Amino acid sequence: MIKSQHEHEQQWWKARQELIEKQKARTEGQKKLDEVLKLVGGATSEGATNTSPEELAKELETFDMKVYRAQTQMMREFTAKLKSLGVPFFGTKAELIKLAKEGAADTPPQGVKDGKVIIDEVELIQLQKKMITILEDLCAE
Repeated sequence: MIKSQHEHEQQWWKARQELIEKQKARTEGQKKLDEVLKLVGGATSEGATNTSPEELAKELETFDMKVYRAQTQMMREFTAKLKSLGVPFFGTKAELIKLAKEGAADTPPQGVKDGKVIIDEVELIQLQKKMITILEDLCAE
């Protein structure tokens, strides 16, 4: 799973860099076209074009959101896989998790509800990270 995640991250980074290069090439091409049109007395493109900084930023933001959605989906799949393998803290029932709230740091992270221990969402994530670290250490040996 680590290898798969790493491969995806590399693909996403490479695609993002390629998009940035395409945007630069498109901007340079538009500048050259405008120069040629000026030389022959033609009308140059005025106003918003697909090479304006706003459009380029919007295109990059759209790509980033696409990657974010893919990354979120990948994490859900990994979590489901870890849950199916019985890895602790990845199969915690939703009713046993107290959602983290801003400014709730002064409240204790655990509580009891109907005789069951309730765990704070932030603490659960920390425990999941510790479990992943343990699994990585075991796999490395």
